[in-house]
Amino acid sequence: MGCLLSLEENTQGASFSGATWAGVSELFAFPTPINLAVLYYISYLYTGNWKHGSAIALWGPGADSSDTHGFYVTRQEAVHKAYASYRWWYKEVKRVGLAGAREQKLDPLEGTGTSWY
Repeated sequence: MGCLLSLEENTQGASFSGATWAGVSELFAFPTPINLAVLYYISYLYTGNWKHGSAIALWGPGADSSDTHGFYVTRQEAVHKAYASYRWWYKEVKRVGLAGAREQKLDPLEGTGTSWY
């Protein structure tokens, strides 16, 4: 997880993107930037649930925008805010251990005002 957090500035396209299940009606810009996909993947490693969010996108005040086609885009400002929170969360995970973090239900996005879509 620590190595993955070093990819904050990588906005190239990831190889996975969009909704995580067929019941999501929103359209998402493709491709998702690597820096956002990495956070989603870290949350997957933590929760063990690929569908911990309905999409590889952040949701909350000021987190979203639209591209020229009207597709949902997570703003990079929200991604950077999430990275700061994930770094704090990761320090806590290292301190209490992964099992302890799960037991305490530590949320990597706590206090950001955002959540996974």
